[in-house]
Amino acid sequence: MAERPHPKRSEVWWVKPGKTFGAELQKKRPYVVISADAMGNGPVKIVVPLKSWQDRFADWDWVVRIEPTQANGSSGSRPPTSCRSRASTPVSSLSGRAGCLPPRWATSQRRS
Repeated sequence: MAERPHPKRSEVWWVKPGKTFGAELQKKRPYVVISADAMGNGPVKIVVPLKSWQDRFADWDWVVRIEPTQANGSSGSRPPTSCRSRASTPVSSLSGRAGCLPPRWATSQRRS
């Protein structure tokens, strides 16, 4: 049996979702892990999908712009959108680590 991945907060992982709902896409895409590491290595993580930046997102409080870097594995400017978070993504659907956002990212992205 293959060992289960151990994703940490602010890491970017490729996810192939199983069942999807509504407008969710069924293709493999990058997600940021937002679960607190203190939750342990359970079989489920809270993640947010990354998608290509669009200028209309600039005024949306629930969208954060992430500039592409080699460290985060992004090929374009991709914001995570909290309105599409998947609170029950099984760790078994993670297919590979793509990169990592800076450790301060998880706590520094709050808007006033």
